[in-house]
Amino acid sequence: MSNNASFELRVTDHAFEQYCDRVEPIDHAELHAMCLKQLRARDYSFRDKKFIHLSGVWWVHTFDGKKMKFITCYGRTTMNIPNALKWTKAHGDRLDLKQMIMCQVSRP
Repeated sequence: MSNNASFELRVTDHAFEQYCDRVEPIDHAELHAMCLKQLRARDYSFRDKKFIHLSGVWWVHTFDGKKMKFITCYGRTTMNIPNALKWTKAHGDRLDLKQMIMCQVSRP
């Protein structure tokens, strides 16, 4: 995505509700504007084609041409959510998304 790229972003009601529950309460329009700003600032990384780590928050998304849709929000963490989900599936376990530990890395 180019810094000046024009694209449409949609945050589903489900993703919005999960963000409010797992990260912080926020107005839907504010969340949309914040995510769009973070995307334009290139404050993200992608994993496994369907996950985006946007400003520390993990989302499941789809991208079709110039339309990006956030479907699910897993919350704010430095944990690699895609790898954690693979591990839990392989071991018949679950993630407690409300009790995730956010690791803080101090930089010199």
